[in-house]
Amino acid sequence: MQLEITRELLQYTYGYTAKLDVNEKYPLGMKVIYEPTAYLFDTDTYLLFVKDSDEAGYLTDTIPFPIVKQHEAMHAYVDSINNKRITNIFKHLPEEDFGIVFWGVFDDGGENFRAYHRFEDSYRYSAIIKWCDNNNIPYYIKDPDILQVLQNCQN
Repeated sequence: MQLEITRELLQYTYGYTAKLDVNEKYPLGMKVIYEPTAYLFDTDTYLLFVKDSDEAGYLTDTIPFPIVKQHEAMHAYVDSINNKRITNIFKHLPEEDFGIVFWGVFDDGGENFRAYHRFEDSYRYSAIIKWCDNNNIPYYIKDPDILQVLQNCQN
């Protein structure tokens, strides 16, 4: 059995579950909230389960699935840029200000924004690949878009 690395699998690296919160205090009576979520990978079935779910309680052979926090990806992106001006902006920045400054620099609605998101996707796919390698999980990638994202960010 092999694990196919897909776009859907990438979504699990974010480490949250979207839930609908229905409440009359919201203008439309509901809103989507995101709850932190850890996922377990069942090495027998190659399926993912929410860590504290009833289904996960019956599993015997699981390992945690990797979660990539957005700040981790943002730091890696800044580190990957070979630009002294950018490096100096973030060099001595307190962590609590990092996200605000990051988006101020890279959220231009154009190429900088798209470049970061391509990097983030590649970073997340690479985390899955590294996790597979570290846990001896055979995998394959069939989607040409994923292969292109990985190839372009390695260059």
